[in-house]
Parts: sequence; C-alpha cells; structure tokens
Amino acid sequence: MIVAYTREGKKTSPMALPKDASVRDFATRIHKDFVKHFRFAQLLRNGRKMQVGINYRLKDGDILEIHLSK
Repeated sequence: MIVAYTREGKKTSPMALPKDASVRDFATRIHKDFVKHFRFAQLLRNGRKMQVGINYRLKDGDILEIHLSK
C-alpha cells in the first residue's frame, strides 16, 4: 500500500492506494467524473512539481492536484 494526498490550496488529505496505483485509480476514488473530464494532474514529489497524465504511476507520499476540462 501507498499513501497519496489530495491537495486543495494548502490543505492535504491522505488516501490509501495499492502499491501500483495510477493517477486514474486516484481520480476514480474521488469521483468517476474526474476520470471522464480529466485534463492533467499536478504532482508534487520531493519538492519537485510535475505535470502528469492519467496513466502515471504514483509513489508513496505523492501530492496530487487534479485539473479537469470544463
């Protein structure tokens, strides 16, 4: 298991996921429409900010902010 975090502003909330989870798995857990309207995700890992796609594999401690189209 890994723990990834949702981010809204400065607030984060933990989410437990299987070890090989992707951004898609993360978004589905929040709401199925997040996958349907997914545009990209901003990921913070080790102080580095990256823009990633829906199939990107997550690691323990990642912080994600999901961006949707319309």
